[in-house]
Amino acid sequence: MQRYAANDRYWDPKITTPPGLYYLTIGIGRLIDPLVGAEAAYSVGAARATNLLGLAVLVFVLQFQQPKPSIAKIAALAALPPLWFFGFLYYTDVWSVVLVLGALAFAQHRRHFLAALVGALSLFFRQNNVVWVLFVCGTAVLAELEAYAASQNTSRDEAIWLAVKPACLSRLVAVALPYSLPLLGFAAFLKINGGIVLGDKENHAVLLHIPQLGYFFAFAAIFSWPTFCALALRTRVTPKRVAMFFGLAAIGLLGVKCCTVVHPFMLADNRHYVFYVWRRIINVHPYARYALVPFYVASLIVFCSAIH
Repeated sequence: MQRYAANDRYWDPKITTPPGLYYLTIGIGRLIDPLVGAEAAYSVGAARATNLLGLAVLVFVLQFQQPKPSIAKIAALAALPPLWFFGFLYYTDVWSVVLVLGALAFAQHRRHFLAALVGALSLFFRQNNVVWVLFVCGTAVLAELEAYAASQNTSRDEAIWLAVKPACLSRLVAVALPYSLPLLGFAAFLKINGGIVLGDKENHAVLLHIPQLGYFFAFAAIFSWPTFCALALRTRVTPKRVAMFFGLAAIGLLGVKCCTVVHPFMLADNRHYVFYVWRRIINVHPYARYALVPFYVASLIVFCSAIH
């Protein structure tokens, strides 16, 4: 069997993501090569086992999240069906999630340089993890602001006004500074690469896709349905939330009408879940995509009420 490590200098121009997963696989192969031999170390099975290892590491990483989740929650998160599915394939999702959650855990423990480093590594698996690096930076800055407010006996609602004080501002800048390195590096990548996608730019253009926000909240509600149902039962129906529901529903209907993106691959590639979701749910009837908007909005309101 030909060793894929021998060909790691070649790159298919149709590949759209960075080579982090490939280099990780090659590195693991070189570690176990003396133990199991080249044929086993660089086999297809060994390559796919890279993500099985990632699932095991994910369980470990989840234990360091703050507040520390229960064993049941760790098991539920680690066994998220789409993520578990990709654990048996060769795709970037698993290690991307591991590194993003690792960066968040380091930030929660105030190890910001390590958080920024792990966040930077996540960009070598998925470019759009830059959004999560920004999220980790934002949560770290907010946590520092709240800690400073508590030390000044200032309420949480008034904490934002402390940010302009030099003593507080210097602390916030010190927290945010490590995260500027991967963010500046990503900006340089965008400049050099001419966009966020590495290859096949023609089929991976940046477009405004408002319904995708609805897809996200529907996904979260469905795959966390026990938690979602418990939150829904605790969410009070108030006039403000009713008005918010109808307002967001109107925006959602307009977004579905004007900004639904139907990618050619979504219609043609039956290897992906989204092919069947689109065909059998979202597009099963011309008005089905509109009928789903209330569920998107309800999911958004329930989750936002839980974190308010």
